[in-house]
Amino acid sequence: VLGIYLAGPLLAGLWYSFWIPGEGLHFTALTDAVGSPEVMSSLARSIGLSLASVLILFVVLVPTVVQLHVGAQRYRPLVEAICMLPLVVPGIALVAGVMVVLRAGVGAGTFARTVSQFLQDPSYPLVLVGCYVIVLLPFTFRVIDNALSAIPVAQLLDSARGLGAPFPIAVLQVVAPNIRASLWVCAFFGLSAGLA
Repeated sequence: VLGIYLAGPLLAGLWYSFWIPGEGLHFTALTDAVGSPEVMSSLARSIGLSLASVLILFVVLVPTVVQLHVGAQRYRPLVEAICMLPLVVPGIALVAGVMVVLRAGVGAGTFARTVSQFLQDPSYPLVLVGCYVIVLLPFTFRVIDNALSAIPVAQLLDSARGLGAPFPIAVLQVVAPNIRASLWVCAFFGLSAGLA
């Protein structure tokens, strides 16, 4: 029953997409989409925006959460509250906030207008990267935090520092390989959220 419940809408969607009445099952729509430069450029843009979002999340969150596990435990409630905020704030409020920021440059001076246009550039809309980062923040934080809870972060960092590695190198070359599976989960989730 669960299989029918989950597979039924998927199969119905595929049937609707590829069934041509009177002709039968055809995959011309799929081959036309793959052969279309507009579709492929939109797909490449979406993948690029998703990867940029995941990269920003990793650069910001991994060192921050490592610090929370090593020496900044008193800031954990604050960081958790900030990271979980997108789950509490309704999506329409986030959209309204983005719209206010983008409209601020319409009637303002040259610099504000330039920044607003830069963020909304149709060839690579950077405003979407910020939106993806905000939406993915709670899930990515929780996955990285759980992964770091399962390894001895303090001992790994102490060993790396004892061998002369500065904090960024220790995080990149010692801690990150130990949570590689979790980082892949975050990357896959970020990519799928950006393509949805």
